[in-house]
Amino acid sequence: MPKVVMTKELGLKLKELRLKYNVKSKDVAEYIGKTAAYYSKLEKANIQTIEESSLEKIVNFITDSETGYEDFMEKISSELSSEKLSTDLWLMNFDNVGRKLPVPESLIEEIKEMMSDLNISNKDLVDYINTNEDLDESFFSEHGYSRESIDYNKWYPYRIKIGDEVKSSAFILVNIKYKNFMNLINQIDDTSNWLTLYTILYHLLKYRFKLINNVDYDKESLKKEANNILNKHKFYSLADKANLSEQAKTQEEYTSLLSEFDKANLQYINKILSAISFLSDYDVKYTNELLKVIANNLDANPSFALRFMATDIATISDFSTKAKQHYLNQVKELTKAIKEDESNQIEIFD
Repeated sequence: MPKVVMTKELGLKLKELRLKYNVKSKDVAEYIGKTAAYYSKLEKANIQTIEESSLEKIVNFITDSETGYEDFMEKISSELSSEKLSTDLWLMNFDNVGRKLPVPESLIEEIKEMMSDLNISNKDLVDYINTNEDLDESFFSEHGYSRESIDYNKWYPYRIKIGDEVKSSAFILVNIKYKNFMNLINQIDDTSNWLTLYTILYHLLKYRFKLINNVDYDKESLKKEANNILNKHKFYSLADKANLSEQAKTQEEYTSLLSEFDKANLQYINKILSAISFLSDYDVKYTNELLKVIANNLDANPSFALRFMATDIATISDFSTKAKQHYLNQVKELTKAIKEDESNQIEIFD
């Protein structure tokens, strides 16, 4: 499994997360089968690396959420450069494999057109992808791996010599399930990770040469072409999105490059900010009191806090002030009751 390099910055973010959730370091250590001293060294980055799966286990335990690691990674990734996102394996695994993105219909239509032009069936394409012909036995032998020890759909490191220079690179053994492929093609599933669509396009581009028995093609050029097709349909990896942000000269230029989903996201955020700004102008002290609670809720559990804020109360907007206050009181009482019923209380500590 790929390892995560524990930098001081990452260790600090991990500690901040633990403190926000009021979880003791010894409890985390016990959960992962390590000593308290080990975990203390981990947060201080005195332990250099940790398995990616172990970090995910730690974060999900701290947050008590199956999406805790995903939320944690989204926050970290938003602060990183495109170079960092495209070179650190654990970030690549999250960016390429872990994240789910809305799939544009136009992208699926282009894939269907390419398949039709190449006269390749759904099953034949999936089988072709899963052969992983770029990674033969000599590759694994040369770089000290055995094929049997490799997990599917995970990036692994290797070294490559280019001229007199030795560079770090990465490989991935892909496996796409036929059912998942068909759900994408038939648009039953409207979300996917980045890797699946990239892999489909890359192998369709390679198949053009396979049909004419031409093995003299540049794999790197085809990989770039596959990525360009994804970008054309605004199906971006975090690394590509960060790169667009870095290259854009103005906010307007950056916004024009975003997908419709990202544009809608910005519109909703701006609409919320506009409403908050209006309320702040009306009574900034009271608004700040409420915003502080909202910020604390988002820090404690982003996914749950957002779902709670998405409760549809528009249907009771015309109710009397008394009825609305009764509703809020009921929510407070329910929260209090659930908290009191919770038997596994977590102690607060620093």
